[in-house]
Amino acid sequence: MANEKPKDWLERATEGFDGAGGVQTATVQSQADKDALLFGKSKAGGEEDGDDTFIFDETDEVIKKYGQGMWRTDVVVGEGANAKTFRYWGKSRTEVTKALIKAQQNAVPLIEEQKRKLAEVATLPAPARSTVTLTPDTRLPFDPIARRAPRTLTDAEILNLEEIRQTDPLKYQRIVFEAATGLTVEAFGQAVDRVNQSDAKRIADEAAFQFQADHEEDWLASPGNTALIDGYLKERKWPVTRNNLEIAFQDLVAQRKLTMPPPETPEPPPVTPQANLVEEVAPPPPPVSPSSSAAPRSQAKTEADLVREAAVGIREMPLDEARASLADAFRRQRGTR
Repeated sequence: MANEKPKDWLERATEGFDGAGGVQTATVQSQADKDALLFGKSKAGGEEDGDDTFIFDETDEVIKKYGQGMWRTDVVVGEGANAKTFRYWGKSRTEVTKALIKAQQNAVPLIEEQKRKLAEVATLPAPARSTVTLTPDTRLPFDPIARRAPRTLTDAEILNLEEIRQTDPLKYQRIVFEAATGLTVEAFGQAVDRVNQSDAKRIADEAAFQFQADHEEDWLASPGNTALIDGYLKERKWPVTRNNLEIAFQDLVAQRKLTMPPPETPEPPPVTPQANLVEEVAPPPPPVSPSSSAAPRSQAKTEADLVREAAVGIREMPLDEARASLADAFRRQRGTR
């Protein structure tokens, strides 16, 4: 019947005994499982050993929340720190399974909607890119120093140079140098200047990088501070080296000319994200049926503890003695009520 009151553990356990305290005769296999006979545990229905898909949770927190022990199963979605666990509850494994099916039914429309949107985005034409007309560089960003190929002087030029050396030794050296290198003396000087400037810039860049790395906490890289350091070195005609930058910095700090960085405010400690979030899906509230003689919860726990303690000794008895002992225990229990 639909409205039949479910039997409690005591009624289920005493189904094989008559009301007068006697024991009804039943045929039991000699190799029968004692736990299955005494407590209704059975492996029928395809239940596998060690299957932890469904877990019966009877912790105080669960009992306080639902009024009884509950079955649950956990579904983990994602991996690592982004993993999230969805927990489904039910008074039975069937209710848990129904909750899982309902969650899947609710998720399917959302998944299909996401697939539809992705398909729509995939069919959209690619955004038009604005055409940028680029002009190729046909020259270097600087003017190279003109240089001719070295050449060998002719006999006539050599005779002419002998006369020039007697009258203008400097002109003689210029002609010989240009013939040997392909460069005029002025062009050679420009090349040397460029090399020196390039080396000086490289050294200055390395010195500035190292200086800022060593003064991360007390150097404010502002235009004003940079101009003060640069003017300090130029006034003394000092090159930009790591040592000279340090001297200028220390001197300008002592004169209180540099703008110092503001003090750092302590940051609050970072909040460690929860590695595994658990979202519990509660079952529908159970129907409340009026009970005329509801036993206190503490009493129900005591009875369950007594049965467990008795079961420890009963498991070591022969099957016939175990049934007789259990019948006697239930008979005494009835007499106390």
